[in-house]
Amino acid sequence: MSDTIAHPTTTLRIIVPTVPGPACSPNARASWHVVYRARSELKTAAAWAACLSVPVEQRPWFGAEPVTLQIRVIWPRGRRKMDDDNAIAACKGARDALNGIAWADDRQVTTLPIVQQTWSEADRPAEYEHSGVIILDIQRGGGDEMTDDDTGAQAGVMATCETCGGELREIDQMIDDLLKISGRLNIDDLGDGEYRFGVTTRNNSLARVAPDWRDALRVAYAAVVGE
Repeated sequence: MSDTIAHPTTTLRIIVPTVPGPACSPNARASWHVVYRARSELKTAAAWAACLSVPVEQRPWFGAEPVTLQIRVIWPRGRRKMDDDNAIAACKGARDALNGIAWADDRQVTTLPIVQQTWSEADRPAEYEHSGVIILDIQRGGGDEMTDDDTGAQAGVMATCETCGGELREIDQMIDDLLKISGRLNIDDLGDGEYRFGVTTRNNSLARVAPDWRDALRVAYAAVVGE
């Protein structure tokens, strides 16, 4: 079956251009809808980043093989590190977003201890100064600590991600705008090369279908913003 065929590359890096908000922490003192929204926004951002890095026809990237996941959080300027247990729980949405894109089933995944860096500690791209960044490094095989050679071996994947960075920021901005005026966003793979992007606002619900999920998002965005 196509969903169990692994890509020959041994490593994959996905860069999520945001970090967990305070409401993502299991210790957050916030109402349920604030917590739900914060976790949903993180999962959505990670899903977009993963989708841009892994073409539809190559998902899940590692098929059904065991994989090791290393989560690295670079906090933006002014944010402090979380307790490691809280940080890994706060990043759950980013990890969940990779299911079906990077791997076929969560049971394949061994998660290494989280790595956190403050802005002053990290070798960081200036564009993430105010948003921070989550770096998700996935490697074929389970339980082995990743080295710099492992994460550096994926230059082609990284180049793809950096090339699409402008598009990812455009998509991130559209999603952010939609979340300000809507209660729910969802995307469905309809098969046969079609995607449906749905938006629920205070006034109504709408859905738009297109051959590419990014086009479906753009059409839905134009419809909502044009209301």
